[in-house]
Amino acid sequence: MDVCGVVDAAGDGAEDWVGQRVVAITKVALGGIAEYAIAPVVSVFTAPPELDDAEATAFLLTFHTSYLALFRRGRLQAGETVVIHSAASGLGSAGIQLARSAGARVIAVVGGPEKGGAVPRPGRGRW
Repeated sequence: MDVCGVVDAAGDGAEDWVGQRVVAITKVALGGIAEYAIAPVVSVFTAPPELDDAEATAFLLTFHTSYLALFRRGRLQAGETVVIHSAASGLGSAGIQLARSAGARVIAVVGGPEKGGAVPRPGRGRW
């Protein structure tokens, strides 16, 4: 459902996107594994230039969803403590990184010791 690439064509009102490298969530969340994809303009965002296509694609839904949950719904503030369940998942690891970057203390919960190695920690992975 998440895609990254250069906009080849656009409908009325979205012509400014043509030629730009973007990340997007495809129409009805289908068709992301294709040479071309269709996405509603409200689901199209400028791709972060410091990320390659695979990183930018993985970044979109996981970090957006985690951001909304932590900061828009949860109103997380620096110095607070947050518990991240399923911390080894894409959403969980994004949530850990966002919360730590905002100055929160993170308690990460995983399904077992083998999953603990996948949890982002300071000095390991992107911080």
